[in-house]
Amino acid sequence: MKKILSLALAALLVLSVFAGCGDKKGTDSGSSSGASSKQGADVRIAGVKSPAGISLAKLMKDSGDKKTANQYTATLYGDAATAAEKLSAGEVDIAVLPTDVAAALYAQNSGSVQLLAANVLGALTVVDTTGEIKNLYGLMGQTVYAAGQGTTSEYLLNYVLDHSGLTVGTDVRIEYVDSYDQLVDMVADGRAPLAVMPEPYLSSALAKNGSAKAAVDLGGEWDRVSDGKELLLGAAVARTDFVKENGQAVKDFLQDFQNSVEFAAGNTEETAALAQKYDIMKAEIAERAIPNLGIAYRDGESMKASVSSLLQILFEANAQSVGGSLPGDDFYYAKA
Repeated sequence: MKKILSLALAALLVLSVFAGCGDKKGTDSGSSSGASSKQGADVRIAGVKSPAGISLAKLMKDSGDKKTANQYTATLYGDAATAAEKLSAGEVDIAVLPTDVAAALYAQNSGSVQLLAANVLGALTVVDTTGEIKNLYGLMGQTVYAAGQGTTSEYLLNYVLDHSGLTVGTDVRIEYVDSYDQLVDMVADGRAPLAVMPEPYLSSALAKNGSAKAAVDLGGEWDRVSDGKELLLGAAVARTDFVKENGQAVKDFLQDFQNSVEFAAGNTEETAALAQKYDIMKAEIAERAIPNLGIAYRDGESMKASVSSLLQILFEANAQSVGGSLPGDDFYYAKA
């Protein structure tokens, strides 16, 4: 089972929403150790120094200011694999992870984790430097450059194209490069006239090439071809034993988390400043990226419907991408 988790983590890119922007050493939120009378349980959280980690920034600040229901000690790591390992080892109670990695943790030890609430919608974009791409079908006969071959990125791109009537390799040629950093450089110098990438790489590419435009929102295309199921790529995941033993703390966390996610989605400048404060990314980069990150809060049955649909698609593309088997209904936290 450990091998299953390792394989899933190796395929982690998840559109690079969870690719670390800093080093792998954890950064603590700086929350004070003694809870005030207003704060309940002490809850340990693992996040990632990445765009997905931005949704935790307000929660971290509010906890330090004693404005949350629980007292949180949040540690941000350089990659999602480390955050997942901390959760699996019981060193933290909750982690913000890619949904496919959460499924792999569940497969490693059936029922060991539960998906509480989603915080990231899919945010891949086709970048066009030619000025000719008006919609997805403009890619017919074109070569598109991408990163993340053999990962969720590839499976989702293939799914959208295939369910739009475009066959990869016949109608659209996809050329994969080693990293999104390389892809940004290729857009900048004109080697990649068409490319697919997420934030914050999108903003960087647009800034480096004045001819580059965000041409097609693949998250929107996903909604179109998936019967309205949202592309929920990231979520707060808790140890099942923690959920069972701390019911009120979990409910309070969900409210605090929702407040933090919705603040991030609606307050770009303030959230960008917090992103820099907590060493997630520089404020100027975050400010450009946040409007396109797909930060949103989802829970309950709508979350379950969308995530289960996504995991089914990933399973059919590569079963090991979700740990070798699909999670049961107990994977999804049910609000009382």
